[in-house]
Amino acid sequence: MRPKRDEDVAKTVQLVPAALKRVREGTGLRQYQVAARSGLSKAQVSCFETGRVSPSVASLISYLSGIGRDLSDLQREIDRIGASHETPPLPPVEAMKQKDRERAFGRAVIRAFTGLLKDLRLDRVEPVNPPQDNGAIGTE
Repeated sequence: MRPKRDEDVAKTVQLVPAALKRVREGTGLRQYQVAARSGLSKAQVSCFETGRVSPSVASLISYLSGIGRDLSDLQREIDRIGASHETPPLPPVEAMKQKDRERAFGRAVIRAFTGLLKDLRLDRVEPVNPPQDNGAIGTE
């Protein structure tokens, strides 16, 4: 059984995506505006808010400073969500939007074809023979 402290940390980490979104929405900014202000990509901002990717500390600070907030604002929102018992579950694969499933499938197909092409190219490349050493030193 895990200690209570580890459970608290795990719960807090699970609340970060929803808290990020709420803090951003409280500023009236949209994701693309946060991206422009923070130096992050819109995809990163979206992934942080949906829980698909956990932000590094540096990314988290960039995100928050981009919206004019800091870590204490995020912690307050995490505490509010935790107190209201609204523990948002991470989205299961089945609940992914159709568009996201299609993108994931497309990426998998591209990776498979890329690997296949690499294999095919390796079969066609003839080995390069190293120059023959005739035993003479310093002669040209």
